[in-house]
Amino acid sequence: MSQADFTIANQGFPSFRTELNSSLQALASNNSGTSAPSTTFANQFFYNTSTNILSIRNEDNDAFIPIALLDQSNDVVTEIQCRGIAFSDGDDAMTIADGGLCTFPADVTGLTFNPTGDTAAGDAAAIGKTAAEGLILTGQGSTNDVTIKNDADADVLKVPTGTTNVEIVGNLTVGGTLSGAGKVLQVVALNDVLTSTNSNATSFTATTLAASITPTATSSKILVTATFSATQDGGSNVQSSVTIFRGSSNLRSSGTPLFMYDHAGGNVGFSGTFMFFDTPNTTGATTYTVHFKVADASSSFRAIAGTDTISLLEIAG
Repeated sequence: MSQADFTIANQGFPSFRTELNSSLQALASNNSGTSAPSTTFANQFFYNTSTNILSIRNEDNDAFIPIALLDQSNDVVTEIQCRGIAFSDGDDAMTIADGGLCTFPADVTGLTFNPTGDTAAGDAAAIGKTAAEGLILTGQGSTNDVTIKNDADADVLKVPTGTTNVEIVGNLTVGGTLSGAGKVLQVVALNDVLTSTNSNATSFTATTLAASITPTATSSKILVTATFSATQDGGSNVQSSVTIFRGSSNLRSSGTPLFMYDHAGGNVGFSGTFMFFDTPNTTGATTYTVHFKVADASSSFRAIAGTDTISLLEIAG
């Protein structure tokens, strides 16, 4: 460490040699010291041994400009200090502006890119990451804010400008369970399971028109739809009633039927279609069965085979 004023006065040879050596040592050590030299010159180097910063004096000789921060323990340069820098091979290959913004005029190739900060609403096209949200894509376009394309440069997924909508251009294949309120999660549909039944039972009696489903969530709803044909034989002004049971429970808790037919007498044929929206609150196998009864044993209900359908739709709750 050495500093000097670089002014050698007229003097004897031994003193001259001492002062000359001091000046040369100051030059060789970049005027190193714990504080700036008391005598300074334009474009003079100064290495601060307290902060490990190498600086150069400005042209006006009124301030030092920091150049680099050195790590003396590991013998490396840890920081280049500037307000902007350009690396060039004749053309600007990379520019780092004041504030840290990097500009690349061509493609950037590497192994991975690991962002550590969030994006902002004003970003035209940015990739970010937060601990809670993970990878973030933010963009602003006149048609779409975000567009994902395939290797043929064709649109695959689009987020229209200023919206939270997502447009999928091609087919969507779901390997797991498609969730979201109102979505159809699964369908069970059966045809021609009804066998001919003739009964004058006055309490609800099961038919073979039944189907089972295993809901994927306790919050799911089950839409039950059934169609059938039947005849009511004998009696006069006797009602036939039809309902749906879940297991051993009538879904019409009030006891009223989902479907009712009243005939004046004789043998009369009719068809019925009905729907019921159920909340089974289970993820276990659940069976829905069509039941019937007549109001008076003088009449009978006869189901007609080969005319029936039953479907169960699980709807996300």
